[in-house]
Amino acid sequence: MHKQIEDLLEQRLIAKKNNPQAAVKAIEDQIRDLNMVFGNVFTTDVKMAEDKPPFGMGLDAETAKRVHTVEVWASTFKMLGPDFCFMVGIDKNGDKVEIVEVAGY
Repeated sequence: MHKQIEDLLEQRLIAKKNNPQAAVKAIEDQIRDLNMVFGNVFTTDVKMAEDKPPFGMGLDAETAKRVHTVEVWASTFKMLGPDFCFMVGIDKNGDKVEIVEVAGY
């Protein structure tokens, strides 16, 4: 299921750039149906992109420089098993730099 969530997060980024808002909402609904919630957005936060998990994405310095926005999506209490979140690093153009799964919140 984690791969399915990651794929949907990537599809969402593509939809945000190319499709009407209805397409983005449909993908977000699928993500929520998998018991994930949108946590927060951190803009121009290269430090968060570089910091080691669980406080950041753990990207190398060169990759982290490309990150303009970090979105955090977290598992909900309805999801069985250990807590986890996905941190989505996005560049200034809205393209994916990296998606990292992190244990905990």
